[in-house]
Amino acid sequence: QQQLPINVAWSNSSPLMRTAIRCWAETDGALEHPKMNAIRPYVLIYRDTAAGWICTEVGERSFYSKWWGWANARSSVGRSLDQFPFGPELARVMDVPLREVQTTHGMRIDQVVTRVPRSSGGEPQHLAFERLLLGCQMPDTSFALMVIVDRPELIRVNGLDQSALEEMAEDVFINFNNI
Repeated sequence: QQQLPINVAWSNSSPLMRTAIRCWAETDGALEHPKMNAIRPYVLIYRDTAAGWICTEVGERSFYSKWWGWANARSSVGRSLDQFPFGPELARVMDVPLREVQTTHGMRIDQVVTRVPRSSGGEPQHLAFERLLLGCQMPDTSFALMVIVDRPELIRVNGLDQSALEEMAEDVFINFNNI
């Protein structure tokens, strides 16, 4: 995992991240604002609880749903991050950037490159993604974390070559049309 500059959102050919940033800025991060409807099918939403980060929403068209399949992805709603199919190790790595955005109520982009099975008991496969974290608010003004993930165009993590991206499953991509 490596943090990337925010301008990655503007340099990628996919408009998903830049559209998410635009919606977030225009709505002051209000999750239930109508302008957020354009990106809601592509996001995951988390709330922080005593049990850790709990998933409250999984978008049907999200990268997470593409990787795990819609039924498995939907089963993650209500689970803490360490109970997600990718396991507690990846959850621990993810916690630091999530906490940073919770503290700042801002935004952050990371690229993650790892190997994760696509099904329970399956063989680990190459997985690379860029993850945009946005600090948002629920209607009662409590904090919620929006996560937008997209397939990267190139590996940007220092010391890694492009092979992880080249060996990643071709069916895992987001088809997002700009609004």
